[in-house]
Amino acid sequence: MQNILSKQEYKEVLNRIQLLLNKSRQGIRNDEILEITQLRQKASQFEREFYDLTISDKSLHQTG
Repeated sequence: MQNILSKQEYKEVLNRIQLLLNKSRQGIRNDEILEITQLRQKASQFEREFYDLTISDKSLHQTG
């Protein structure tokens, strides 16, 4: 599974998920369920990396 590298790719993934979910009225195939799951994982990973505002370098938090 290739990581999302840009906001544009992220938007494309979200649009694809939405398209597949909208199809649910017609019935989603097993391979589409797998695709939705993989796309959601990719989107979640991008969100964690892009929107993580925590600072892991504790030396930046030291005072005095």
